[in-house]
Amino acid sequence: MVTLSRRGGRSGSDQDRGRRGRSFRGVLAATARNKRSYAAAHGYGLAVLPAASVDPRRPPSWSKVLALRAHLHLHHHHWLFWNDADTLVTNPDIPLEMILFSVIGHSDFDAAPDLILTEDFNGVNAGIA
Repeated sequence: MVTLSRRGGRSGSDQDRGRRGRSFRGVLAATARNKRSYAAAHGYGLAVLPAASVDPRRPPSWSKVLALRAHLHLHHHHWLFWNDADTLVTNPDIPLEMILFSVIGHSDFDAAPDLILTEDFNGVNAGIA
């Protein structure tokens, strides 16, 4: 699992706010506990990238791709599960493998596809991929 933290960011800066000006201050501690608990329960690693991993000059969606690429250059993983810093695991009993199987239809997780994105009524959701 890969997510962001505010580490490496400037407190009180625009990095504490979402694109629509909503403050995420205080949310990150709660979501981090949620993700650590989920990862530990299922034996997953949790990589928490510093906020500085995201280039504020780029649209957030594309900056996340670059942050993941940089992470992959340093670490070998079969799969990465990206989730935004402000997301929660709402059903911690369901392992990621079950979600992958429901999407790709088999349990050979080394086979294609190489990328799975979520989509809702707004289109592709870059917050969870």
